[in-house]
Amino acid sequence: WMFPVKFTLGMGQINMLILLLITLFLYFSKQNKSFLTSIVLGISIAIKFFPIFLLIYLLILKKFKTFFYSILVVFICFTLGFIVNPNVTIYFFNHMFFSLLSSITNVYYNQSLSGFLLREIKNLHVVQILRIIVTAFLFLTTFIIVFLKRKSDQLLLVSLVIVLNLLVNVFSWQHHFVWAIIPLLTIFFYIYKQKLSLKYHFLLIFCYILIANNLANPMRFPL
Repeated sequence: WMFPVKFTLGMGQINMLILLLITLFLYFSKQNKSFLTSIVLGISIAIKFFPIFLLIYLLILKKFKTFFYSILVVFICFTLGFIVNPNVTIYFFNHMFFSLLSSITNVYYNQSLSGFLLREIKNLHVVQILRIIVTAFLFLTTFIIVFLKRKSDQLLLVSLVIVLNLLVNVFSWQHHFVWAIIPLLTIFFYIYKQKLSLKYHFLLIFCYILIANNLANPMRFPL
């Protein structure tokens, strides 16, 4: 029933594999298996850059061995890709890599902060400035919280980093929000175990509804 799941399957996207690798990253990390943690994180970053903020998370937690092994795995993957097909690898870095950092689109399917701002303001120059300011604020706030709470529940901290990634991407298509399954489930079980009040359950349900549903005609609603 979650639209991002149907969308990622219908589009033939690889997000489910990344979701699996991030889940394995969390599992092996909890088991203190730094080598396996590095392998799954490195492979997921090599396939899709989405989990790259998790490297900063590792640095803040002083998991240097896992950090460096992950970088090594990414390097090995790109090296193997270059050996197998150098033309595709060169084309990617020459023509596509930098567009991943700068190509803002205002289509409805882009549910990132950048997409929202461009739909609302419609001035690319202003949006680019605003995006840098807001992204910097969210980035610093998130990792300050991670640093201050580094001895807290690691699932909650990783969930925070995942949400940050989805917000500050240049584009976060709706199918990318399958990765929000991890924060949604993590928060649900945290609320349940801590026996928090019903208002937290209602807030979480509200968040799920906003993520899970797709508006058939979004132009009927305020942007």
